[in-house]
Amino acid sequence: DRTGASPTKTEPTKPAVPGTWKSLLEGDPAERAVAGEWRARGGEWHVWPALAARVAIPVAAPAEYDLRVSFTRHSGEHSVGVIVVHDGKQVAFELDSWERHLGGFQNVNGESLERNETRNDETRLANERRYTMLVEVRRDSLRGTLDGREIAMLKTAGKELSVDNRFWALPDAAALGLLAWNSNVTFHAAEMRPR
Repeated sequence: DRTGASPTKTEPTKPAVPGTWKSLLEGDPAERAVAGEWRARGGEWHVWPALAARVAIPVAAPAEYDLRVSFTRHSGEHSVGVIVVHDGKQVAFELDSWERHLGGFQNVNGESLERNETRNDETRLANERRYTMLVEVRRDSLRGTLDGREIAMLKTAGKELSVDNRFWALPDAAALGLLAWNSNVTFHAAEMRPR
């Protein structure tokens, strides 16, 4: 576990063309890991169980975009998610969190998804099942889905958003990220589509 370690600096991923999906799983995730042991295998990224495991994806996120991530949690009972950027503010979208199968965005107005308006009590993930999460970032809203089912929707201009600095902070405040809490997870794909 490399919690608190600074990842090696890498060149930002080139932006995608509007309306076109661009893969973000490029290069060696171990070079961008902030916490946890991350490895690339056959075009997929894998992380072994570690507290607050996360990896930065240095991509220039436009004002409006979609982030689509497919993953399988092989073991563990904790959250899998992403870090997105909305109007210069990072926020995490988590699934199967807080040991109570919660989902949503954290933080909103300083409150975790356990206490904020995006809380969804029904986001239990089954191990060894492949899922796809999608976060739609718009100038006035955030929407997160799991296999097409809406988990959280938030009308926002971005000012009230923040990332939990104790666990999900990334060295680059403009980077996207993948995260897993004490779980063995394969990220099969991570793609961004500018709107």
